[in-house]
Amino acid sequence: MWLYMMAYMITSVVEQAFFVYKSCRVDHGYSEEICSNLNKNESIKAEVQVTVSNFHQWNNIAGHVAPIILALFFGNWSDRRGRKLPLIFGLLGKFIYSFMIVINSMMDTWNLNTVIYTASLPMGMLGGDVAIFGSCFSYISDITSVQQRTLRITILDVVYLSTMPTGVALGSYLYSNVVNSSYTIMFIINTTLLALAIIYSLIRLKWQVLPEQQSLAGINLLTDFFDKKHVIATI
Repeated sequence: MWLYMMAYMITSVVEQAFFVYKSCRVDHGYSEEICSNLNKNESIKAEVQVTVSNFHQWNNIAGHVAPIILALFFGNWSDRRGRKLPLIFGLLGKFIYSFMIVINSMMDTWNLNTVIYTASLPMGMLGGDVAIFGSCFSYISDITSVQQRTLRITILDVVYLSTMPTGVALGSYLYSNVVNSSYTIMFIINTTLLALAIIYSLIRLKWQVLPEQQSLAGINLLTDFFDKKHVIATI
């Protein structure tokens, strides 16, 4: 959770700026000089912001509709099969998103909407934040006693919330003083942290931690997951 949230917060300070820059340079075709000094030209800035606003509408749909649907299956399925796989899928989706943002930042001819198809859609289809947060808190509940549960969940809250001020501060410092205002390098850092989170989860977490959680061996993952009884149990 800490690695994931740190990755997110480090690039939160530059992601919106990257979208604006990409829209300015590719969608509207303005020069590097104009797009790097957008605040000096209010008419162009307003034009670009309309494009970015429209992008965010579709980007949010692409990144959040699938997780909302998957949430109907995640909870009951992970009760029976364990929390690790949904967590890995969620982290993998975030990794793909960040990796594809790196690629998008390097492609001078890819417009802003390419982010939706190459990054946000794959992330959403793997569960996104719904899978990550739900799995983390459920895993903590599974491995702790009733007496220790509140304390352990509070510690988890503190751990991931601590990344908000520290991650933003570190991201601002890295962007301004270390990476020479490079969007690509910032998202490479993000991708690296997410890769570490996936590796840690694969090595350290157990697939099943409760007696009622059954092994994944020998099952058809798709039919087992997309079973209507999970939806019925959730509703």
